[in-house]
Amino acid sequence: MLKIICPSPHLFDKKILKNYKKNFFCNFKKIDQIKFNRICHNYDVVLTRFDKNTSYKKKSNIQFILSPTTGLDHIDKKFFKTKVKIINLNDKNYLSKINASTEFTIFLLLTFLKVKKNKNKLEFSKNFIGSEIKNKNVGIIGYGRIGYKMNKILKSFGARTIIYDSSEKKTKSKLNYLLKNSDVVTLHIPLNYKNKNFLNKKRLNLLKKGCIILNTSRGAVVDEKNIFEKVKKFEINYLTDVLSDKSKNTKLYKLISNQHNILVSPHVAGLTKESIYLADKFVYRQFLKIYEKS
Repeated sequence: MLKIICPSPHLFDKKILKNYKKNFFCNFKKIDQIKFNRICHNYDVVLTRFDKNTSYKKKSNIQFILSPTTGLDHIDKKFFKTKVKIINLNDKNYLSKINASTEFTIFLLLTFLKVKKNKNKLEFSKNFIGSEIKNKNVGIIGYGRIGYKMNKILKSFGARTIIYDSSEKKTKSKLNYLLKNSDVVTLHIPLNYKNKNFLNKKRLNLLKKGCIILNTSRGAVVDEKNIFEKVKKFEINYLTDVLSDKSKNTKLYKLISNQHNILVSPHVAGLTKESIYLADKFVYRQFLKIYEKS
């Protein structure tokens, strides 16, 4: 019988976890990263989300890594060169049913526009005059599942959208136009070698003063150091759900974290009951198909 470890069962749907327990030996207990690193290679299957990194080890029992996520940067790249089966959310048609990240991105923008930030706290105040999405130029970088949904919602608010996707022709000129003319820039691109530091120093310098950058993609798709420098000078506003661990520990981030022009959430955009259930169900079914054939 396969042995499965899930170090963060509180982040998974209980019904789906019960299905695993019916068919396999399961260790579904909340454990920290250090202990997880020590024991995960004793198991045949790792079931995980972004809160835990799965590091590579040459002598390992791992046969499957199950991650109900679109991104896989929390899994050591060396695993992809082995016989370990990695199952994640890779079906575009199924993904279209999942709305959590889109809704959360809109929530971040509305929160910033409507609610006063006092140090690290948000508060409603009669002395704070908010702003509207209507008539703002919103640049959407990445026109996949989330970018498409964002466009529909933003247009319903009355925003003027500018869309950039790498699959388009004349992409460079359109990207520069987007960066120079947008009041809001929202990022919906995957993290890969092409997109690392996609919003680099040169591109950040094209932004209008006071531009709002929305990032619910991955921390590394932007040059965080240069973004923080611009936040420090109050040149831009940065709203993100995906701040990298390295950046959180820098003196620069600690210096600006209380400023009103930066809003950081702890990587929770995709965590709703509905989206967790759909994602967990998809990965579970895919795993059973592959396991039963093997």
